[in-house]
Amino acid sequence: MNQDSPSRFVCLVVLDGWGIATPGPGNAVDLANTINMDRFWASFPHTQLQASGEAVGLPRGEAGNTETGHLNLGAGRIVYQDLARINMAIADGSFFRNKALLEAVAHAKKNNSKLHYMGLIGAGGVHSNIEHLFALIRVASQQNFQNLYIHLFTDGRDSPPTAAKTYIARVREVLVREKVGQIASIMGRYWAMDRDHRWDRTQKAYLALTKGEGQLVKTPEEAIDMSYSQGKTDEFIEPSLITKADGTPVSLIQENDAVIFFNFRIDRPRQLSRAFCFEDFSKANLAFEYDPFLVKYAKKHIVQANTPELPFERGPRLNNLLFVMMTEYEKHLVEAGAKVAFPPEIVDMPLGRVLSENSKKQLRMSESEKERFVTFYFNGQQEIAYDGEERYIVPSPKVATYDLKPEMSARELTEAVLGRLREDNHQYDFVLVNFANP
Repeated sequence: MNQDSPSRFVCLVVLDGWGIATPGPGNAVDLANTINMDRFWASFPHTQLQASGEAVGLPRGEAGNTETGHLNLGAGRIVYQDLARINMAIADGSFFRNKALLEAVAHAKKNNSKLHYMGLIGAGGVHSNIEHLFALIRVASQQNFQNLYIHLFTDGRDSPPTAAKTYIARVREVLVREKVGQIASIMGRYWAMDRDHRWDRTQKAYLALTKGEGQLVKTPEEAIDMSYSQGKTDEFIEPSLITKADGTPVSLIQENDAVIFFNFRIDRPRQLSRAFCFEDFSKANLAFEYDPFLVKYAKKHIVQANTPELPFERGPRLNNLLFVMMTEYEKHLVEAGAKVAFPPEIVDMPLGRVLSENSKKQLRMSESEKERFVTFYFNGQQEIAYDGEERYIVPSPKVATYDLKPEMSARELTEAVLGRLREDNHQYDFVLVNFANP
């Protein structure tokens, strides 16, 4: 990368999905005829890196993925993912001093009102973690705040389809142990966590939580049994309000209250959060910000079209409601006044910026399936192309599934990389290439 010797450059080639594992019938890499890789391994210095679990900011034992791999490579350090960050905060005790969480408790105390926790419970660990709810219950207990109500969204997708009672029992055990709070409502994630602008579902969830418009039950288990008797699994449990002895709901979310939405994954809480936070609800149909979960390999920053319709007749926004997101679901919600318990971790100096600020020229190449990873993720999850950064993306094959063309666009990408290097006479200082097909 000496400017006096422009023909010398660094090329980082990422073979997406390639790994080192114990030989066996399920090890495709070991079973393949990898002549070139075998020669490289035998002829050149090499080492091995961990690309999963804590090495890339994930919880121990969790499989790595394209997002975390490119994010950590570009950052040059471990970038902890939301689940791992929250787990670490609970372990080191900082969770119980979290400014946004304590602000929610203080708001409810100041207004002599209620504190509500809502989110998904289950075994999946994809959208939420039940241990985070348990830690939140401890926050209320430590702050000597009794007026706590829990609104549970049952899973049935990332967890077994009829496991809700197991998790309800665990929540109840913690409430009894900590001597605070009670379960106020239960509903399937189908209603509370839609992400595709099917506002009729969000409407049912919101009106149940705020108006008590749902089926009335004496216990969460009663709602679960009613659902199962109708052939509906946990995902589809109707919005249900737990009642007091007089038959009225235990608690609704009302003005002056505080709400903590404890899902950490950003995509599925957005619609329900907008219903609580947006003053002008006609703007709730604004396009969502880019979300890696909404379209797995999105090609655009915006993946939803703006639509002008009012999502549903919500009425005025609840007055003086303090709303806390466990993570930053989107900036629109922050702009609407929502607080964030765990803001995004900022990668200040990704490799792309370091190269740019040192007047180095860089090239990013992949096929379109992996475009986001050699750009957005490698640049520290920032929508920016640095000075001196060029991008060249080869179209991925237009097939229904890639088992119909498992090589994908590897040959075309290789030819394009070599062509760009020849055209530029090796003027690049750094080249990043992602091969999607392994």
